[in-house]
Amino acid sequence: MNIKLQLFLTELDVADTRDEVWKIITKFYAGYGFDSIIYVDMVLDDVEILTSLPQYWHDHYVDQNYQEIDPFFSYCSGSLLSINTGKEYLSQYDCLNNPAKKLICEAAEVGFCSGFSVIYKPLSVAGAGGWNIGSSLDKKQVEKIKKQHLETLQLASFFAREAIQRAPQKNTETPIFSKREKECLLWLATGLRTKQIAHKLNLKPVSIELYINNAKKKLNATTREQLIAKAITQKQIAI
Repeated sequence: MNIKLQLFLTELDVADTRDEVWKIITKFYAGYGFDSIIYVDMVLDDVEILTSLPQYWHDHYVDQNYQEIDPFFSYCSGSLLSINTGKEYLSQYDCLNNPAKKLICEAAEVGFCSGFSVIYKPLSVAGAGGWNIGSSLDKKQVEKIKKQHLETLQLASFFAREAIQRAPQKNTETPIFSKREKECLLWLATGLRTKQIAHKLNLKPVSIELYINNAKKKLNATTREQLIAKAITQKQIAI
């Protein structure tokens, strides 16, 4: 085990919150040139997505229902083998349809040009889970890094996942909600359910679930009732 990985594990062990864990993870991968990290954990209809990509990209991803066409779910998560990802590798995947290619090209515009997948939970009826570890570097540069450090990067992803799972979702800073998250909270506070909110906002139910789950994490809430109570108490919404 190299020194960088040992230090990484030590920092994860002493991290107090999920925010600290995520900062350590993104810093570690950025040190190898991978500055566009996406973590996905899907259990049935509950989807958790953490990413170092800009918040506006995440909101756009959800608004466009990209989770329904994302090759990461339909292609990468079906195998434990590491698969090349990003616009730089599009020529390898003629089988992808135009919407999927459009998603990949749009991701490149915000920094995810080339990368690779690491799957810890292959796709099944119970869900899926894994990492899409990307970089703003081109394919030639990424291939050079992978040749030297792929095993270390893959191993680190499994330790990183364990750290995320065990870290408390406590954040002492005032959370910042996106426009969509606030809209979902407001409709949720009026008593509407997921499908009703989806109809109001002209979105898919799975998108509403993503926004609500993101809001739960930001307020460290475990139920929708607790989420609404905290949102009102902290003056995040007013009804």
